[in-house]
Amino acid sequence: MPVHEHRAAESRDFGKCRRASASAQYVSENAAEELAHRQQVPVREMIKEIERAYVDVAETQYGKGYTFWASVQDDGNIKLAQVLKVVEEVKTPQREVARSNLLETDPDVQLGHYVVNTIEPIHPPKFAQLVRLQETHITNLKISR
Repeated sequence: MPVHEHRAAESRDFGKCRRASASAQYVSENAAEELAHRQQVPVREMIKEIERAYVDVAETQYGKGYTFWASVQDDGNIKLAQVLKVVEEVKTPQREVARSNLLETDPDVQLGHYVVNTIEPIHPPKFAQLVRLQETHITNLKISR
């Protein structure tokens, strides 16, 4: 089934989650490679483990009733999303979204397809050292003349 990005029903169907911020989080390729080398596993396997850890932390934070998907992109950005099945009538709001809620933003959405609500990644403590923000923070700066 196709998976589509959607935002229309976000606040109603997953209000507990925050939207992804402009400063995306990412895992550097070198850090993933270094960790894979230390644990003597292929890099792709390590990336899958990192993705699974993000899903596990999201399930811990929001509950096992939700379905999550995580991906470390080629550029190192981490995407975390709630996965929702498009249905006519919602019976399980943690896993489903009504087609009527999506028609305004996606008139081609079909029943039985899946959509995702991108949410801000919750960093697993196990991999926190691999994650960096793509912005610079300056603290304790003093300017003198």
